[in-house]
Amino acid sequence: MKSYIVFFIIVILVIALIIGILLFKCNSNNTKYAPEFTKDPMLSYIPDIESLDDGQLMIDYFERSVATINYTSDGQEVEPGHYEITLSKHNSTQVRLDIYTRDNSASEENQITYYVPIKVLKDVYRIIDKNNMRKWNSDKNGSSLSGKFFVCKFYYKDGLVRVTSDNMPEDGKDVFNEIHDTLSSYIPPEHNSDNTD
Repeated sequence: MKSYIVFFIIVILVIALIIGILLFKCNSNNTKYAPEFTKDPMLSYIPDIESLDDGQLMIDYFERSVATINYTSDGQEVEPGHYEITLSKHNSTQVRLDIYTRDNSASEENQITYYVPIKVLKDVYRIIDKNNMRKWNSDKNGSSLSGKFFVCKFYYKDGLVRVTSDNMPEDGKDVFNEIHDTLSSYIPPEHNSDNTD
């Protein structure tokens, strides 16, 4: 009789072990693939976009040439112009995308506005998060870039973080270019500008 009880207990333990292993494997597979499809880095920067005021600046990408001398048609020396794209909250499905361009410091600034899918924010925040941009300012060994100056501001929790090409990691130019290309992909082709080298 005792041998039947021992056998019964062993069978129960083996079944419980098999079930445990199967559950662990299922859970491991789900976790392995879940981040690729479900993780939204934007949520750690903007936990509740609905609570923000309409018009709140979320992303500001800016670039201009440096160390170049430009002249107007009458020979006046002027500073180089700039190219800027901003994203601001509009509603729950769209953001306002503004493009600002200026040929040089003596010319007027041009502005064009579009309303684009909110997905652009998720795409840009994926780049920001992947490259840990909010920690760039704490890197004492940051590098600068000759020929072009970049700035990116992005909303983080309750304010804007500003990073520049004066204090970026070695591959920082590639990160700025990736942000530029992502933002540009939401601009209609007739107004798109490729200002990066």
